[in-house]
Amino acid sequence: MWKEFAECAESKKIVCYGAGNNAKNILKKEAFQPFIKQIVCFVDKDKTKIGNNFIIDDMSIVIRDISYIEQVKDEIVLVTISDYSEVGDKLSERGIKWFSLLEMIMDLTFEPIKRRGYKKTAILLNTPNYLNLGDHAIAIAEIDMLKMCYENVFELDTGMCNDIGLSRLKEYILDDDVIYIQGGGNMGSLWRTCENNIRRIIKAFPQNDIFIFPQSIFYDMIPENEQYFNDSIPIYNGHKHLTICLRDKQSFEFVKKTYTCKSVLAPDMVLTMNYQRNGNSRKGIGVLLRNDKERVLTDDYIECINETVNALKKTVNLISHHTDTGIVDRKVRLDQMLEMYASCELIITDRLHGMLFSVITNTPCIVFDNSYGKISSLYHTWLYDYNGITITRQQTSSELKKMISKKINMSSEIFRSKEFKDILLKEINM
Repeated sequence: MWKEFAECAESKKIVCYGAGNNAKNILKKEAFQPFIKQIVCFVDKDKTKIGNNFIIDDMSIVIRDISYIEQVKDEIVLVTISDYSEVGDKLSERGIKWFSLLEMIMDLTFEPIKRRGYKKTAILLNTPNYLNLGDHAIAIAEIDMLKMCYENVFELDTGMCNDIGLSRLKEYILDDDVIYIQGGGNMGSLWRTCENNIRRIIKAFPQNDIFIFPQSIFYDMIPENEQYFNDSIPIYNGHKHLTICLRDKQSFEFVKKTYTCKSVLAPDMVLTMNYQRNGNSRKGIGVLLRNDKERVLTDDYIECINETVNALKKTVNLISHHTDTGIVDRKVRLDQMLEMYASCELIITDRLHGMLFSVITNTPCIVFDNSYGKISSLYHTWLYDYNGITITRQQTSSELKKMISKKINMSSEIFRSKEFKDILLKEINM
């Protein structure tokens, strides 16, 4: 399909159907760069995007309503969404030439796997194609570790772990290849896209060893989630060669009680990173707070945090782990983020990787727990004797002010990642 597209697109204008993360991540790949300037617009069903511009590098391309497709005559339509078959069928009925961006990127992705021969190989699946830099940091650490153990490491992100992508992958997988699955906090009922991918992967490769990097798992046992939880049990118990690493005792005990597969207590992958600070002075207080379903803090208390920092005559450095540049430059983005942490006198956060980035940069940190306790559980599992972190709860502004002042004036221990890395390497090499 890729060769056909390249030949067909040589003299054609291109309309992209879909203006989401799939499009942004994939169109930034090197193979598509020669065709970027031929894109005349994006079309999308999301009314909030219409009239905005889709940014690719230094190019700004307008997003139009999906009805614009009715005007297409000689242009090629590049379908960037995962459920492309239905869209493509309708375009074919009208005689419009179209290509699936996902199918083409699969061609490019699977070609090196096809050519790799019989070298010892690790396949890392379900890595993020979305915006959270904490999850990208996990993927970076996983790949660095796997390269210490394998001649070949191949990666397929979450957008390619659908039935089509896994079916293509099965054509090239050998029985002794090991399947690795992205770690993080996405097992259970809260983030079903990633959980569904994990289940799909386990069912697709019954003969291969499967290793899930350190995860937190949580099921909100409300009635609508009970069946979803029950459905997980035969899937996880049905695989004979499955290992799940859990990054906190709460998750470890849950898996030990629920599933019969091998389970291992192991640290979050970010704790295996070794960060070297450049020695610049620290200034200001970094504030990184959630705005999703794991958030506990109220709007009023977030305002209290900002007011308390200002009352101490400290600058509030707002931090966001969300990046609109996706997978392409995640290492550069991570390096920049760690430099930002290392330049702060203190971090205040309710994000797990806000705490962990603080640890590896030796930055003092005040942490509020998330909705189901994964942060405090990980802290009490691995970091309870590390003096740089203080776990707390919502309190009065005067109490918070005292805590901030005390934390700023203390020195964090130098964090050493080697012991955590050794735990994971031991499990991977077993």
